Amino acid sequence: MKLIICATPIGNLGDITVRTLETLRNVDLIAAEDTRRTSILLRHYEIETSVFRYDDHATIKGVDRIISEIKSGKTVALVSDAGMPLISDPGFLIVDRCIKEGIEVEVQPGPSALINAVVLSNFNSVGFHFMGFISRKKTDRIKDFAAVKNMKETMVFYESPKRLVKTLITAREVLGNRKVAVFRELTKLYEEHIYTCIDDFISEYKEVEIKGEIVVCIEGCKESGSDLEPEKLLQQYMEEGMSKKDAIWIVSKETGIKKNEIYKLSLKEEK
Repeated sequence: MKLIICATPIGNLGDITVRTLETLRNVDLIAAEDTRRTSILLRHYEIETSVFRYDDHATIKGVDRIISEIKSGKTVALVSDAGMPLISDPGFLIVDRCIKEGIEVEVQPGPSALINAVVLSNFNSVGFHFMGFISRKKTDRIKDFAAVKNMKETMVFYESPKRLVKTLITAREVLGNRKVAVFRELTKLYEEHIYTCIDDFISEYKEVEIKGEIVVCIEGCKESGSDLEPEKLLQQYMEEGMSKKDAIWIVSKETGIKKNEIYKLSLKEEK
Protein backbone atom coordinates (compact mmCIF):
# COMPACT_ATOMS: atom_id res chain seq x y z
CA MET A 1 0.00 0.00 0.00
CA LYS A 2 1.98 3.03 1.24
CA LEU A 3 4.10 4.74 3.90
CA ILE A 4 2.42 7.46 5.98
CA ILE A 5 4.65 9.91 7.86
CA CYS A 6 2.89 11.16 11.00
CA ALA A 7 3.86 14.08 13.23
CA THR A 8 3.32 13.39 16.94
CA PRO A 9 3.16 15.75 19.98
CA ILE A 10 6.41 17.41 21.10
CA GLY A 11 5.19 17.59 24.69
CA ASN A 12 1.46 18.02 25.11
CA LEU A 13 -0.39 14.84 24.07
CA GLY A 14 -3.44 16.94 23.21
CA ASP A 15 -1.64 18.46 20.22
CA ILE A 16 -2.01 15.36 18.03
CA THR A 17 -4.41 15.80 15.10
CA VAL A 18 -7.66 13.89 14.65
CA ARG A 19 -6.41 12.71 11.27
CA THR A 20 -3.22 11.25 12.74
CA LEU A 21 -5.16 9.44 15.47
CA GLU A 22 -7.36 7.86 12.83
CA THR A 23 -4.30 6.87 10.81
CA LEU A 24 -2.51 5.28 13.77
CA ARG A 25 -5.65 3.27 14.55
CA ASN A 26 -6.19 2.08 10.99
CA VAL A 27 -2.70 1.32 9.62
CA ASP A 28 -1.38 -2.22 9.72
CA LEU A 29 1.89 -1.35 11.48
CA ILE A 30 3.63 1.60 13.16
CA ALA A 31 7.39 2.03 12.72
CA ALA A 32 8.66 4.05 15.70
CA GLU A 33 11.99 5.61 16.64
CA ASP A 34 11.44 4.52 20.25
CA THR A 35 8.67 1.98 20.90
CA ARG A 36 8.51 2.90 24.59
CA ARG A 37 7.83 6.58 23.90
CA THR A 38 5.32 5.79 21.18
CA SER A 39 3.54 3.24 23.40
CA ILE A 40 2.79 5.99 25.93
CA LEU A 41 0.98 7.95 23.21
CA LEU A 42 -0.86 4.89 21.92
CA ARG A 43 -2.00 3.79 25.38
CA HIS A 44 -3.26 7.31 26.13
CA TYR A 45 -5.54 7.13 23.08
CA GLU A 46 -6.31 3.41 23.44
CA ILE A 47 -4.70 2.51 20.11
CA GLU A 48 -3.72 -1.15 19.79
CA THR A 49 -1.88 -1.16 16.44
CA SER A 50 1.34 -3.22 16.42
CA VAL A 51 4.55 -1.19 16.84
CA PHE A 52 8.14 -2.04 15.94
CA ARG A 53 11.37 -0.08 16.18
CA TYR A 54 12.84 1.75 13.21
CA ASP A 55 15.90 4.01 13.34
CA ASP A 56 18.16 5.31 10.55
CA HIS A 57 21.14 4.33 12.72
CA ALA A 58 19.95 0.75 13.07
CA THR A 59 20.60 -2.10 10.68
CA ILE A 60 19.35 -1.97 7.09
CA LYS A 61 17.05 -4.84 8.05
CA GLY A 62 14.63 -2.25 9.44
CA VAL A 63 14.32 -0.61 6.03
CA ASP A 64 13.96 -3.99 4.33
CA ARG A 65 11.18 -4.96 6.73
CA ILE A 66 9.14 -1.82 6.06
CA ILE A 67 9.54 -2.19 2.29
CA SER A 68 8.56 -5.86 2.50
CA GLU A 69 5.48 -5.13 4.60
CA ILE A 70 4.28 -2.41 2.20
CA LYS A 71 4.87 -4.56 -0.87
CA SER A 72 2.83 -7.32 0.76
CA GLY A 73 -0.15 -4.95 0.79
CA LYS A 74 0.15 -3.30 4.20
CA THR A 75 0.15 0.38 5.13
CA VAL A 76 2.86 1.49 7.56
CA ALA A 77 2.90 4.67 9.65
CA LEU A 78 6.29 6.21 10.51
CA VAL A 79 6.64 8.23 13.74
CA SER A 80 9.58 9.68 15.66
CA ASP A 81 9.90 10.30 19.42
CA ALA A 82 8.24 13.70 18.98
CA GLY A 83 7.43 16.10 16.18
CA MET A 84 7.84 15.44 12.48
CA PRO A 85 10.01 12.50 11.33
CA LEU A 86 13.04 13.45 9.16
CA ILE A 87 13.33 16.93 10.77
CA SER A 88 16.53 16.07 12.67
CA ASP A 89 14.89 12.69 13.31
CA PRO A 90 15.04 9.27 11.63
CA GLY A 91 13.20 8.58 8.38
CA PHE A 92 15.40 9.64 5.48
CA LEU A 93 16.59 6.14 4.53
CA ILE A 94 13.13 4.61 4.37
CA VAL A 95 11.59 7.56 2.49
CA ASP A 96 14.49 7.55 0.03
CA ARG A 97 14.03 3.82 -0.57
CA CYS A 98 10.25 4.16 -1.00
CA ILE A 99 10.61 6.91 -3.58
CA LYS A 100 13.24 4.95 -5.51
CA GLU A 101 11.01 1.86 -5.56
CA GLY A 102 7.88 3.75 -6.57
CA ILE A 103 6.09 3.29 -3.23
CA GLU A 104 3.59 6.02 -2.32
CA VAL A 105 4.65 8.28 0.56
CA GLU A 106 2.13 10.49 2.38
CA VAL A 107 2.88 13.15 5.00
CA GLN A 108 0.34 14.22 7.62
CA PRO A 109 1.11 17.64 9.18
CA GLY A 110 1.28 18.26 12.89
CA PRO A 111 3.45 19.48 15.78
CA SER A 112 6.99 20.72 15.13
CA ALA A 113 9.33 22.41 17.61
CA LEU A 114 11.01 24.16 14.67
CA ILE A 115 7.84 25.99 13.58
CA ASN A 116 6.83 26.87 17.16
CA ALA A 117 10.24 28.44 17.75
CA VAL A 118 10.21 30.46 14.51
CA VAL A 119 6.78 31.87 15.32
CA LEU A 120 7.78 32.73 18.90
CA SER A 121 11.22 34.15 18.04
CA ASN A 122 9.96 37.65 17.17
CA PHE A 123 12.59 37.76 14.41
CA ASN A 124 11.90 38.15 10.70
CA SER A 125 10.11 34.92 9.77
CA VAL A 126 9.76 35.69 6.05
CA GLY A 127 12.72 33.36 5.73
CA PHE A 128 14.63 31.15 8.15
CA HIS A 129 17.52 28.69 7.93
CA PHE A 130 17.19 25.43 9.85
CA MET A 131 20.56 24.01 10.95
CA GLY A 132 19.38 20.85 12.71
CA PHE A 133 21.74 19.88 15.54
CA ILE A 134 24.99 21.86 15.65
CA SER A 135 28.27 19.93 15.36
CA ARG A 136 29.96 18.81 18.58
CA LYS A 137 33.57 19.61 17.60
CA LYS A 138 34.49 23.28 17.84
CA THR A 139 36.18 23.36 14.44
CA ASP A 140 33.00 22.00 12.87
CA ARG A 141 30.81 24.39 14.88
CA ILE A 142 32.84 27.29 13.53
CA LYS A 143 32.22 26.05 10.00
CA ASP A 144 28.49 25.64 10.74
CA PHE A 145 28.13 29.27 11.78
CA ALA A 146 30.58 30.65 9.20
CA ALA A 147 28.44 29.15 6.44
CA VAL A 148 25.42 31.22 7.57
CA LYS A 149 27.16 34.31 8.94
CA ASN A 150 25.99 36.65 6.18
CA MET A 151 22.49 35.24 5.77
CA LYS A 152 19.66 37.65 6.57
CA GLU A 153 17.32 34.81 7.52
CA THR A 154 16.78 33.77 11.14
CA MET A 155 19.00 30.82 12.15
CA VAL A 156 17.22 28.00 13.97
CA PHE A 157 18.80 24.92 15.53
CA TYR A 158 18.30 22.25 18.16
CA GLU A 159 20.86 21.78 20.95
CA SER A 160 21.52 19.64 23.98
CA PRO A 161 21.18 21.63 27.24
CA LYS A 162 24.66 20.45 28.25
CA ARG A 163 26.22 21.93 25.10
CA LEU A 164 24.06 25.04 24.77
CA VAL A 165 26.41 27.59 26.35
CA LYS A 166 29.45 26.15 24.59
CA THR A 167 27.65 26.36 21.25
CA LEU A 168 26.60 29.97 21.85
CA ILE A 169 30.17 30.89 22.76
CA THR A 170 31.23 29.63 19.33
CA ALA A 171 28.30 31.47 17.73
CA ARG A 172 29.48 34.67 19.43
CA GLU A 173 33.01 34.22 18.07
CA VAL A 174 31.75 33.83 14.51
CA LEU A 175 28.55 35.89 14.35
CA GLY A 176 29.15 38.60 16.91
CA ASN A 177 26.76 39.56 19.70
CA ARG A 178 23.37 39.11 18.06
CA LYS A 179 19.86 38.84 19.48
CA VAL A 180 18.95 35.30 20.49
CA ALA A 181 15.73 33.57 21.53
CA VAL A 182 16.08 30.30 23.46
CA PHE A 183 13.06 28.06 23.95
CA ARG A 184 12.97 25.26 26.50
CA GLU A 185 10.42 22.47 26.86
CA LEU A 186 8.01 23.79 24.21
CA THR A 187 4.34 22.85 24.83
CA LYS A 188 5.25 21.19 28.17
CA LEU A 189 4.39 22.19 31.74
CA TYR A 190 7.61 24.13 32.33
CA GLU A 191 7.85 25.80 28.92
CA GLU A 192 10.26 28.76 29.00
CA HIS A 193 11.08 31.57 26.54
CA ILE A 194 14.30 33.57 26.93
CA TYR A 195 14.77 36.71 24.80
CA THR A 196 18.19 38.30 25.12
CA CYS A 197 21.54 38.69 23.30
CA ILE A 198 24.25 36.05 23.04
CA ASP A 199 26.63 37.80 25.45
CA ASP A 200 24.00 38.21 28.16
CA PHE A 201 22.80 34.62 27.80
CA ILE A 202 26.34 33.26 28.18
CA SER A 203 26.97 35.50 31.19
CA GLU A 204 23.74 34.48 32.93
CA TYR A 205 23.69 30.76 32.19
CA LYS A 206 27.34 29.66 32.03
CA GLU A 207 27.18 28.39 35.63
CA VAL A 208 23.54 27.26 35.52
CA GLU A 209 22.45 23.65 34.92
CA ILE A 210 20.02 23.85 32.01
CA LYS A 211 17.54 21.01 31.51
CA GLY A 212 15.01 20.00 28.89
CA GLU A 213 14.74 20.10 25.12
CA ILE A 214 16.11 23.27 23.55
CA VAL A 215 15.44 25.21 20.35
CA VAL A 216 17.55 28.29 19.57
CA CYS A 217 16.82 31.16 17.18
CA ILE A 218 19.53 33.70 16.31
CA GLU A 219 18.74 36.91 14.44
CA GLY A 220 19.99 37.02 10.86
CA CYS A 221 22.69 39.34 9.55
CA LYS A 222 21.65 42.96 9.03
CA GLU A 223 24.79 44.04 7.14
CA SER A 224 27.11 41.88 5.11
CA GLY A 225 30.60 41.58 6.59
CA SER A 226 31.90 40.39 3.21
CA ASP A 227 31.81 44.02 2.03
CA LEU A 228 34.90 44.65 4.16
CA GLU A 229 38.42 44.21 2.80
CA PRO A 230 39.88 40.78 3.67
CA GLU A 231 42.59 42.33 5.88
CA LYS A 232 39.98 44.17 7.95
CA LEU A 233 37.77 41.10 8.17
CA LEU A 234 40.71 39.06 9.42
CA GLN A 235 41.60 41.67 12.00
CA GLN A 236 37.97 41.93 13.14
CA TYR A 237 37.65 38.19 13.77
CA MET A 238 40.96 37.97 15.62
CA GLU A 239 40.07 40.96 17.79
CA GLU A 240 36.86 39.12 18.72
CA GLY A 241 39.00 36.31 20.12
CA MET A 242 39.07 33.88 17.21
CA SER A 243 42.28 31.97 16.51
CA LYS A 244 44.30 33.01 13.47
CA LYS A 245 43.70 29.64 11.79
CA ASP A 246 39.92 29.83 12.21
CA ALA A 247 39.80 33.49 11.16
CA ILE A 248 41.73 32.69 7.96
CA TRP A 249 39.30 29.86 7.15
CA ILE A 250 36.24 32.07 7.59
CA VAL A 251 37.65 35.02 5.62
CA SER A 252 38.54 32.64 2.79
CA LYS A 253 35.00 31.24 2.88
CA GLU A 254 33.39 34.69 2.82
CA THR A 255 35.59 36.30 0.18
CA GLY A 256 36.40 33.37 -2.09
CA ILE A 257 40.12 34.13 -1.73
CA LYS A 258 42.39 31.09 -1.22
CA LYS A 259 43.51 30.41 2.35
CA ASN A 260 47.18 30.71 1.50
CA GLU A 261 46.56 34.21 0.11
CA ILE A 262 44.73 35.22 3.29
CA TYR A 263 47.63 33.80 5.30
CA LYS A 264 50.07 36.00 3.35
CA LEU A 265 47.89 39.02 4.12
CA SER A 266 48.02 38.13 7.82
CA LEU A 267 51.82 38.09 7.72
CA LYS A 268 51.85 41.58 6.21
CA GLU A 269 49.56 42.80 9.01
CA GLU A 270 51.99 41.47 11.59
CA LYS A 271 54.95 43.42 10.18
